[in-house]
Amino acid sequence: MINVLEYAREVKPKLLLQMSTDEVYGDARPGEYHGEWSEIRPSNPYAASKAAQEAIAYSYWRTYNVPLVITNTMNLICPPTITFQDEEKFVPMVVKRLLADEPVSIHVDDEGRSGSRCWIDVRDFADAWLFLIKDFEKGYYDPCYMPNRPHLPLRVNIVGQEMTNREVAETLAEFVGASDPKLVDTHFHQTRPGHDPRYALDGEAMLELGWEPKIPLEKTLRQIAASYLTRES
Repeated sequence: MINVLEYAREVKPKLLLQMSTDEVYGDARPGEYHGEWSEIRPSNPYAASKAAQEAIAYSYWRTYNVPLVITNTMNLICPPTITFQDEEKFVPMVVKRLLADEPVSIHVDDEGRSGSRCWIDVRDFADAWLFLIKDFEKGYYDPCYMPNRPHLPLRVNIVGQEMTNREVAETLAEFVGASDPKLVDTHFHQTRPGHDPRYALDGEAMLELGWEPKIPLEKTLRQIAASYLTRES
């Protein structure tokens, strides 16, 4: 991030979009959705490194007038026919294990509740960034710091659809034809200390700007499953 910001400081672009994450806000309680300027309270060092990137980007906006817009998003997914996602990530990992009839670990809390995430197709995320760029080009906002303006850059949440990890795994099992999937409950803190049971963002700001995701989560999951079935055959 330092390298990107130093480069931006030198070449003076019209706009710098920073891709950040829901993880910087920490766990969201049931019914809670984090807004753009909710309290930053990352639960683990990995998430804290993302929050640190935001802080450094803000400092370059404030000190060097780097034209910054921060976007916070959630779990990006996409069929491998569109773009490759590392197979250690949850969705491709689940599909591979289902097809191999191997156990799939599902993180749960003390009461056996599965972790929950919001999921968005990477094509929708790209569309949201293009939307923001077009709005910038129309002059709807100025991403630069000025002393007589509010001391916050533009920041928006790009939000998909919420579904628990168990529901995602069960949906993928249905789509690949795994009639008896081996879904194994694993206490989240034993395998991933500091892991957040739930992430959830408020997407009202982008809705007010005129953007919303176009691809339903079930459609993306079905396309992912179909892509792996084609590869297996």
